[in-house]
Amino acid sequence: MNRYHLGTALLSAGILIASGCGSDSLTPLPTGDGDSAATGLSLKVEMKEAADVAAVRFSIETCAGELMFSGDKDFEELMLPGGMPAFELGPFDATSQHLFADHFMVLGAGCYNVAVQPLTSTGGTSEACTEARAQGVMVEDGRTTEIMLVSQCKAPPVGAVDVIGAINVAPMIEALEFEKFTRQCRENVICAIASDGNADGLEFDWSLLSGPALAHAPVVVNRAQLTGRRTVECVSLVPAAAGEHTLEVRVFDHDANGRMENQNGVESRASLMFPLHVANDPAIDDCAQFVPQAQIFVANLTPLNAQLNFAPANGIAKFIIEGDRFTAITNSQGLAPNMIHPQHIHGFMSAEQAVCPPVTTDPNNDGVLDVIEGLPFYGPILLNLDQNLENLDEPGPFPMSFGEKGRLHYKATASVSALLEAFGTNTLMLDTNTVVQHGIPLTTPLPSTVQTLPGLPPQLTLPLNCGKIMRVDRFGPN
Repeated sequence: MNRYHLGTALLSAGILIASGCGSDSLTPLPTGDGDSAATGLSLKVEMKEAADVAAVRFSIETCAGELMFSGDKDFEELMLPGGMPAFELGPFDATSQHLFADHFMVLGAGCYNVAVQPLTSTGGTSEACTEARAQGVMVEDGRTTEIMLVSQCKAPPVGAVDVIGAINVAPMIEALEFEKFTRQCRENVICAIASDGNADGLEFDWSLLSGPALAHAPVVVNRAQLTGRRTVECVSLVPAAAGEHTLEVRVFDHDANGRMENQNGVESRASLMFPLHVANDPAIDDCAQFVPQAQIFVANLTPLNAQLNFAPANGIAKFIIEGDRFTAITNSQGLAPNMIHPQHIHGFMSAEQAVCPPVTTDPNNDGVLDVIEGLPFYGPILLNLDQNLENLDEPGPFPMSFGEKGRLHYKATASVSALLEAFGTNTLMLDTNTVVQHGIPLTTPLPSTVQTLPGLPPQLTLPLNCGKIMRVDRFGPN
């Protein structure tokens, strides 16, 4: 049987760290069985920051584990510190407001463990506010031990939005140069000059809107950057028959995700329709003899990560399709000398255009454009440019650079039909893809943040240059 000492008491207060509340009507707090008493009036509250809290459960047990009291109390009418010096700056600021409930109980002198648990309006445990405990609280004969337990409540989830309003100006076609009057089966080279006020990359799209079919669709034969943020692109086409043709050139500007067409519902492009008047040539029956037997594609390789290489790595890649024969040629210089350099055709095997990443691309700000950071631009590996060109399952050796200038010469052939079967497509779509050459000496120090492909050191996969593949074969009578 427990022995109680009159005049010995434990006063515990449960405090919620929160602010902002509303209240219902005040009701007297019922007294207990004589061993416990109220210290004020109860107050039912609705907390905005901890909306599921309506009361506090007090638990008192001896340090030996015998439960002495477990009961629920509503919040007091006052808020702490409430102008009471004893609670100001200990632990609360004088101007703060904290909900609290209180339980006073006469107990035998001894050691106790006390706890407060915030409750919901249905009597369940609060998910917003934590339980608070104190172990080994000593109650002395003839004294009241006052314990303050602070239950920490979660603040409402909060984030931030930062809205940046940027301006994009659509490109502008400045000039168009071509022969408006021509004869059937005669090559016609058409050049468009376009500019972009934001210095965005430009993409040209050429199409026949009306008129007799062309012996061959427009093929890019030249593209160059001019001064004043201008770009010139020239295409060659051969009209197959006499008649009135209407053609169109469209110019799109690019962001990191591709065309800015229809951004925010507004087209970001320039377009120009123009006529081509084609006369009959009685000396020519048809244009078949002028359609090229070979398709030629070229990629001008420009440097990436030049700061990590002993010289800017540049070069040219050339691809020739003649019937079922596919020939790949690369000639480069400025590569790290006397080492193997992996090289590939990268892309998406779809109409999606692969592009070379800007030299400033560095998402993690480690000063290096690694192979993974380049993937969103040039796409995954489609074809190894090695000595086993048409066997995608068994890569052959990659070429090695030589000499002090780091030169690399490569040539290999494959069957077009074998490549198409391996890719599972009916066209190689070379001019939607890119060429990338990789590799610096393994002794080159790199930040630990530089990413690579599984099982390969980052030095071996580091992109050194990149080039967009364009079709350049020309046709038509001399």
